[in-house]
Amino acid sequence: MSASRTSVAALTRGAASAASSDASGHEALEAVYRQAGVPSTIPAVSEPLSCMLRDAARDFPDRVALDFLGATTTYSQLETQVARAAEALRGLGVGRGDVVGVILPNCPQHVVVAYAAWRIGAIVAEHNPLAPAAQLREQFHIHRGRVIIAWEKTLERLVAAVGSLEAAGLGGLSVYSVDLSRHLPLRSRLALRLPVAAARTQRRELRGRIPAGVRSWDDLAASAIPLATGFPLPSVSEAAALLYTGGTTGTPKAVCLTHENLRSNAEMSLAWASGTTSAGKETFYAVLPFFHAFGMSCRCCARWGWPPPRWCCPSSGRTWCWPPGSGARPPSSRGCRSCSTVW
Repeated sequence: MSASRTSVAALTRGAASAASSDASGHEALEAVYRQAGVPSTIPAVSEPLSCMLRDAARDFPDRVALDFLGATTTYSQLETQVARAAEALRGLGVGRGDVVGVILPNCPQHVVVAYAAWRIGAIVAEHNPLAPAAQLREQFHIHRGRVIIAWEKTLERLVAAVGSLEAAGLGGLSVYSVDLSRHLPLRSRLALRLPVAAARTQRRELRGRIPAGVRSWDDLAASAIPLATGFPLPSVSEAAALLYTGGTTGTPKAVCLTHENLRSNAEMSLAWASGTTSAGKETFYAVLPFFHAFGMSCRCCARWGWPPPRWCCPSSGRTWCWPPGSGARPPSSRGCRSCSTVW
């Protein structure tokens, strides 16, 4: 544990112990906040999620926003990609209040799709790309989104499990595939083409057979013109995401979160870490899946408040890991002496 984290923990224990003897639980908590340098309240959210990325791109245009296994994207580049993806979604008929189903591991395309949908007021329905076919089919039925953007391997697995996209609940929908290798460094992409066993194994980890009738989301987004800058923003009270949870019953249900919900979560996370971190000097390891509430709030939303680079890692199994043979490594403490690492 770092010295800064140790000191905050010590302050928390000390403040709680001192306050508990002569103050109510609320007063004790207030004392903990004060000692740790954390505000007990945050200002009311007044702007939607996409404004966090807008502000980061304005203040830190050339700083690295995403580092995906060695391939970097700056804030300015990311904002442009989001604008193109937003216009691509509009071209598919997606508008304010419409649902876009997203079935992706942590990858740059996941970030772009989410912020593109939020920019135009659409709702992101998150799905676990490793979920069973029957569970995904039920979730599609719940949110009734007309556009689905999915990892190639998930689409291949669904067809293998139930026989067709129609049987998987995707019949009649606009289904687009995502190729994770598109955002790898050029050297890694070239290595994947080598006729050797290691390259074939790596390709199987990242890519899948695309079912007939499914088009490339990567191609569509790259060829779209950017969304007009003055396009109207959604209000903070509008729905932003549908996240599935089993709760106490075990049956996944869609929980609707607004822009205000998600941005408040992000701002609270930033407030808690503000005593040990500073803007532009942090690195986030995006290990928690974005389709999970904690991963979305702390890794897909909160990090834009600081503008650190984020390290996205895809999932190729039950655990989140660095794909074998990629040669990429997460930034080590030796290579990041000037920054904190927030897990």
